[in-house]
Amino acid sequence: NGGKRYSMTFQEQQDLLLENYLFRYDKDEASVEFIITSICNQKCEYCYLYRYGNEMYPPEANKKENILRNLALLLDWLDENGYKYTTFDIFSGEFFQIPYWEEILSVFYEHQINTPNIPSRDFVIPTNMSFLMDEEKTARVEYWINRVRNDTKHFNGFWLSASVDGPTELESVERGLRNGQTKQDSFYDKFFKFIAKYSFSCHPMITKEFVKDYKRNYDWWIDNLIKYNATFKKENGYEVCSIPMMLEVRNAEQWDKESLQNYRDFLFYVAEKDLNTLHKGDLTDFAYHMADNFSDGMMNIGTYNHVQPYILALPEVQHRMPCSIQGGTIFRVGDLAVVPCHRTCYPDKVYGFLELNEDKTKIVGVYGENPMLAYKIKTINQNRSFMKCAGCPIKSFCMKGCLGAQYEDRKELFCAIDEVCEMFKTKYRTVNDIAEKYGVYDIILNDLKISKERREFIKYARDIINRCLYD
Repeated sequence: NGGKRYSMTFQEQQDLLLENYLFRYDKDEASVEFIITSICNQKCEYCYLYRYGNEMYPPEANKKENILRNLALLLDWLDENGYKYTTFDIFSGEFFQIPYWEEILSVFYEHQINTPNIPSRDFVIPTNMSFLMDEEKTARVEYWINRVRNDTKHFNGFWLSASVDGPTELESVERGLRNGQTKQDSFYDKFFKFIAKYSFSCHPMITKEFVKDYKRNYDWWIDNLIKYNATFKKENGYEVCSIPMMLEVRNAEQWDKESLQNYRDFLFYVAEKDLNTLHKGDLTDFAYHMADNFSDGMMNIGTYNHVQPYILALPEVQHRMPCSIQGGTIFRVGDLAVVPCHRTCYPDKVYGFLELNEDKTKIVGVYGENPMLAYKIKTINQNRSFMKCAGCPIKSFCMKGCLGAQYEDRKELFCAIDEVCEMFKTKYRTVNDIAEKYGVYDIILNDLKISKERREFIKYARDIINRCLYD
């Protein structure tokens, strides 16, 4: 350079920061999330897509031609740059409501079978299962499940995660279909037969409206899973439980004094139901279920080793956010935006974009917009860096709130919502009371089948809860 110093422009610095982030942090993650569209046929009152979807998904990001072209180019770019992911994590409002959903799966499929020297991969797709209301569409979904699962050379599996909250009288309260239809008994018959046939799991949401009726709803879930023989599936040689992963909605308006009391009553009901129905009165088996350590790997003891978190699980160490936001890269396919997660696609939160060449046939670079937010989210320890959390006694095991919900309520990603804090305190206090009531601690703290580290942390969390969460 003839002794001259080169000074990068601000945009060049932004681009370089985003490029380094993509190639340094995310290439070895197990999954990549592909956000397809915001199209959905339900109107769930608590859902961010229903309330804020237009702010997060610009029109060009929902165009078919952009999505199909960009998806093919993105898959090529990921493999050309050595991404080692093994899961196609496909996210949409409702994937099977996209008119061209089969064309999208074809792009994934053709890339996977025609690209040499890449890892086998599986599909994971959340869905409200409404495709079961259409026999022709159901047949096409089954075709794809079997096509992928039968090709063990290129694929590891095809999994749906069912977003069904309960029977019609509950679902119609907050998450009815946009066309005015209701899910009849015939739908639920098909639903339970379908998940039993293909070993799919479910993730019903717990909301303020639902929680007062959730005792009845939980009976409905467990009784039907047993009736349709959908309770167990084989995984890694172990029998594992596919009872629903109950997820609490982390919006501020969902939790007040009444709903928290209803939630506490519900958790006690779950304990009684599970002990007597699932564990057939075996307290040791029930204790193993509560002690199972989902985040750090299952213990593989007891009948109900879980493939997903148990609502009555005893506290686990939490140093990372328990969702996908600190995992693999997440792309909004229609405009090739690199985003924090599907709930934080707001314009000022987009990390940047992948750039195409002039004829739009290849990804040739990156354009950084907010790369420092990417580094912050990827490396943050919420126990030290979240407002309110840093001084909280249960920070080491609290799951904490959703960054998207916090932004919507507080206009700040990293500021906890008071009402959600109270929900988690209620949960951990109640789980502790359940463990004391049934003698769970007496069983697991002296059981050498459970690792010393797990037993010591359970003992530590019990002490914190008893000292800090009771008036």
